[in-house]
Amino acid sequence: MKQFSRNLTVYLVTIFVSFIFTFQFFAGSNIDALKNSYPHWNLDDKTQLEKVEKIDAFIEKNKDKGYLAVFDWDGTLYCEKIPMKELSAPENIYGGQAGFYIWGAFNSDKFDSFKLFPVFNTQSGNFKEDVLQKVKVVESRLFDGMQNEALPPSMPGKPYLVYNADEYSKFSLGTTILLLGMTPFELQMSESKYFEAYSPAKYAFLPMMDILQKMCDSKYNVWIITGSSPYFVANMLSYLQQNVSYTSSRNYNFSNIIASKDNNYDPSQSHIAGNGTKLTKNGTFSAVYEDSFLVNDFINNSGLLYVTDKQGKYLVIANLESKFKTNAAFVAGNTDGDLFDTSYVLEESKLSPDTLAICVAPPETSKIYQYLQKFPAKSVILTTDEAYPQGLK
Repeated sequence: MKQFSRNLTVYLVTIFVSFIFTFQFFAGSNIDALKNSYPHWNLDDKTQLEKVEKIDAFIEKNKDKGYLAVFDWDGTLYCEKIPMKELSAPENIYGGQAGFYIWGAFNSDKFDSFKLFPVFNTQSGNFKEDVLQKVKVVESRLFDGMQNEALPPSMPGKPYLVYNADEYSKFSLGTTILLLGMTPFELQMSESKYFEAYSPAKYAFLPMMDILQKMCDSKYNVWIITGSSPYFVANMLSYLQQNVSYTSSRNYNFSNIIASKDNNYDPSQSHIAGNGTKLTKNGTFSAVYEDSFLVNDFINNSGLLYVTDKQGKYLVIANLESKFKTNAAFVAGNTDGDLFDTSYVLEESKLSPDTLAICVAPPETSKIYQYLQKFPAKSVILTTDEAYPQGLK
């Protein structure tokens, strides 16, 4: 009997030890897999690990189904508080596209084959002053939702809320007027010079880029819905996939988003909806707002005007669902400008409650931060250090 008891004890100890080793093996394997998919995260940090596990579990559960996954750009995937060397502090903090305009005001002489911002080459010769004045006026009125008034945390019903003419024009012309008369190729060439001074590798939120890449690899229908020019964003994505390593064995690959042979934006193919203008017959940027992602039969019949912000972002998602005959599963944003599309994905998508939202460093006083407190199980809020660990060094 004693011998049997000893044998049983040895057996149980062996089973227990084997279980511990097996558990540690699989736990270690899971961590290794996460590090491979999210290499720019600090997974040795418990809080970051828990957030990545939650995000990855969602991605894996819904992969290969073609669901919509939408990302904001400025402040979500890319730094919107870049210190511009051309200006003096503290009045020198701008987002990527505004930063390009400011850089261009000081560096237009770098281009011999074409004129940078040609509609600002006036007879007065005040090119730099005129460009800077325009950028500062636009940016003081539009800071990617940071100065939005309180927004209701519920979806607008029909009839949709109407943008007044002033608010529409601030986006439709105010943010794109400097590009009028240029071609997409000229913008691409001038951005490449800008990137030499302000590399996207430094200002991209690489942990968020890891999530974007994982979504692309997992066959989500990935879209960027942004207040910036879609041409500008496509060129930054192209730079990142050509110059920035995702893992030790591959660069980022955003070809499913850019979706064009020349790595330039194609409004009929690229998965970027932003605030830009249509091209003229001569292939230059016109003064006609590109609203193809923002219209449907109801909008057309009612004569309403929308831009890609606030309710407009929600409208883009609803139109994409209809176009691709799919549903929205995921949304990532950072400010109150992303509240409506976030609310739509979390509450109105046919996939809800099996949906997820990520919000990058929202102010605790913002409406989107307060709104997400109601959905702790289906939202992830990141700190600035988590999303942008390299910082402005």
